[in-house]
Amino acid sequence: MKILIGVPTYRRPTMLQRALDSIAKLEIPADHGGASIEVTVVVVDNDPERSAYDVVDRFSALSPISVRYATSDRRGIGSARNALIEQALLSSADFCAWFDDDEMVRPDWLKELLTVQQRFGADVVVGPVNSLLPAEAPPWVRPLYRAKPRPTGSALRSVATSNVLFSARLIRDWGLRFDPAFDLTGGEDIAFFAQAADHGAKMVWAAEAWVDEHVHAERLTRRAVYLRHFGTAAAHAAAFRSRKGMAHAIARMLPKAIDRIVSAILISPMLLVRPERATARFLGHAGTGIGSLAGIFGIRHERYQNTQGH
Repeated sequence: MKILIGVPTYRRPTMLQRALDSIAKLEIPADHGGASIEVTVVVVDNDPERSAYDVVDRFSALSPISVRYATSDRRGIGSARNALIEQALLSSADFCAWFDDDEMVRPDWLKELLTVQQRFGADVVVGPVNSLLPAEAPPWVRPLYRAKPRPTGSALRSVATSNVLFSARLIRDWGLRFDPAFDLTGGEDIAFFAQAADHGAKMVWAAEAWVDEHVHAERLTRRAVYLRHFGTAAAHAAAFRSRKGMAHAIARMLPKAIDRIVSAILISPMLLVRPERATARFLGHAGTGIGSLAGIFGIRHERYQNTQGH
């Protein structure tokens, strides 16, 4: 059985090096369902200047696991993921296991994902992200980065690609691809796995399949937190609209958007009294509500225009 571990990257060589170093410590299971396991690592560089090449080349020379370097001709996160898909098809992979270049997998990560996949017969398995905040992170922002516990096997409706294992039948048999319209906004993963759910994919949670994420200080300002929620909600609403149409998007998303905006208004007086507790909630509700409203009508935030971290 062939597994492709995929990492898209864009001008973050230090973070990429840490990500690859964590792969070197992976515990590779001997088999899965009685089939021996063959693992290949593919890094897709989204930088036309090929800035990740040297990092990948050095790592591949020392890695006990097969490592390949590939590029994406089109700038954007969705296009980079599509390049990973093409590499998976070329490799005749049975499963894809992906994480981001600002993350590090734990030694038992792949083993836990595969164990849960086999136990539940899942098409998609998702694990939690442990956010590593800098020491200077403001107290009000810390609750936003706490992983929410849920039991292994919990059914999922929305999936991100920051820590995921999925069957190659999604891309081989169902022909799913990431929509380039989301290249600079994000939300391409939400749209992709929503299509998988429409095809009947079984998507479950793996509580012990952890990755660790370095959160750059640029993401911890009030503006950045608001835009993060705005961008995610706008992309989610836009993805729903592209699948179901404007009428369904209004019916489904508008009440939720109004509810979040009203909640933000009600929370706002607390900003003067208990800012350490109210700030994150206010920014989250306001960003999500306004972002959902914007996404319904095709307005999105291009958060991937610039990279954060190095």
